[in-house]
Amino acid sequence: MSSSFKIKPLKKPVGKLMRTMQRDHLGVLYAIEKAIVEANREHADVDDSAVRAAVVAHLNDRDPDRCGEEVFNRLAAARRNRSDVPDEVWRDGLRVVLDSVKNHSDCQPGEVGYVEFARAFV
Repeated sequence: MSSSFKIKPLKKPVGKLMRTMQRDHLGVLYAIEKAIVEANREHADVDDSAVRAAVVAHLNDRDPDRCGEEVFNRLAAARRNRSDVPDEVWRDGLRVVLDSVKNHSDCQPGEVGYVEFARAFV
């Protein structure tokens, strides 16, 4: 990840945040992962690097680079559909997903380790 990414630091360690999200906001994680998996199903070029780029762009409130545009748009639509969720909870869900991407992939071109992992939950 380049130094131009400026993700707001977590208030909780990711492991604790993940447990909280899984316990209290599983639907948020599902909505995020569903958007990612659907983007990959419809666009074979959506890989883990596109997922990472889109999630980071959402966390930084900026436009994605071209590789993450499809996932970014899907995440934006999922966010609109879950307008009942507070922004900080949604962003925590994105942080958990970003950590999961890092754990399941090196984000090399064409790599889909995270997408395959997420597919099991959707």
